[in-house]
Amino acid sequence: SVLQESEYKVGLYTSPHLKDFRERISINGKMIPEAEVVKFITENKSFFEQESLSFFEMTVGMAFEFFAEEKVDVAVIEVGLGGRLDSTNIITP
Repeated sequence: SVLQESEYKVGLYTSPHLKDFRERISINGKMIPEAEVVKFITENKSFFEQESLSFFEMTVGMAFEFFAEEKVDVAVIEVGLGGRLDSTNIITP
């Protein structure tokens, strides 16, 4: 909220969600549109199946792609447990 008040476009990735999957991915407090979720899954389904990606890996990929497309100024990312298999390890703080 401090970044938003400073007029930055802020992406937020958190987990888990409480009521709606889209709570995990938001920009300036607005959840990712359902159409964007459907589009991401539809466009990448064969890749997910071929690579046997986990739910967390797919969700992180969706967040990062959405933030890139929407050109956020800052992305606040809640990381996983760490370790070599944590898909948030691809980012540099």
